[in-house]
Amino acid sequence: MTEQALRRTQAQIPNALTVFRILLIPVFVTLVLRSDRGWTIAGAVIFAVAGLTDQIDGWLARRWHAESRFGQLADPLADRLMIDSAVILLWHAAGCPCSRL
Repeated sequence: MTEQALRRTQAQIPNALTVFRILLIPVFVTLVLRSDRGWTIAGAVIFAVAGLTDQIDGWLARRWHAESRFGQLADPLADRLMIDSAVILLWHAAGCPCSRL
């Protein structure tokens, strides 16, 4: 493999991690919804893996100078979707206080 081809492959790794993080969101939501009272170790592990891949993909993109337009859009979107889904699930587990109005 040539050095240029290797660099192109390296440049795709941060974006692949971002896509992987987006794909973890439905897994996280499913695990939490199927758990007892919203508590799940597996869901917490998935959330932690998503956080770890966020750190790794950002570090790799900066280190390899592999920032891309896709990454600039998808990375914060993946973060926002994961955090928002966790907040909504916590709200749901708390009994959705606004539904009592």
